[in-house]
Amino acid sequence: MAEPTVSRTRTGSARFGWAVVLPRPVYGTIAVAAGIAGVALLAFPGSTPRYFSWPLAPTPAAALVGGFYVASIFTFGAALTRDWAQTRALAVASLGLTIPTFIATLVHHAVFDLSRPQAIAWLIIFGTAPVVFVVMLAGIPSAKTDPARTLPGWARTVAAMLGVGFALGAAALWIDPSGSVAWLSFGPPPMTGRFLGAWAAFLCLLSSWIVLRPAAETRIAAVGLTAFGGGAAAAGLRTLGQLDQGPRRVVFILMAVAVMLVGAALAWTSHRPRVRD
Repeated sequence: MAEPTVSRTRTGSARFGWAVVLPRPVYGTIAVAAGIAGVALLAFPGSTPRYFSWPLAPTPAAALVGGFYVASIFTFGAALTRDWAQTRALAVASLGLTIPTFIATLVHHAVFDLSRPQAIAWLIIFGTAPVVFVVMLAGIPSAKTDPARTLPGWARTVAAMLGVGFALGAAALWIDPSGSVAWLSFGPPPMTGRFLGAWAAFLCLLSSWIVLRPAAETRIAAVGLTAFGGGAAAAGLRTLGQLDQGPRRVVFILMAVAVMLVGAALAWTSHRPRVRD
């Protein structure tokens, strides 16, 4: 079946004409900055007080964030070759990451040493990023896609199940971050736990986008699930010795691999959507 196309015809004039130039530089900057931070976190997850914006601990949590940052290279990098209709998912999901992270930063401001440039950079990035994404979403008109071409029912069902799982994880990490030791393979302190909860919200929104949008708009979201699942699996293997020695360690890695495989299946399926009657 021929690959569905995305029409580049715009549905109106942009509210902020200059906003149309934002996606590629924003996504490119994220890919580069996240890549640098991700490599450092995966290579030296136990040394975050020396180079990160705040003492991100424990070691498995630092490696997990590093895996997510490395996944951002592939996800946001892939967005550089796509048009706005196919990459809006990243702007929506990034609001789910940046707004809760900024709130957590204000709540747990004591963990930040504002005499360090890394901490100042953190405040600037997470304070301004939500504004940038809102401007992009409000100011750039949506390109037309074919609403009749949808993912198969099984694909949307699986994506919905992932979305619910990530939503529950995000809520649990925000309500009681330290209590997550009961189901995670490590126990994060409050700021770390809520930051991981923000990442879970990011993944929840990517999954939800796949459920709700036409097939042509879901590929980057599916690529994101693939990359982030792989990043989490790599982080688990990197800090295998620091994870809980019980079955939760195995479950953590298996779930990460499952997300990666499901994301890959959804990405492949998005190239072969069904036509709704």
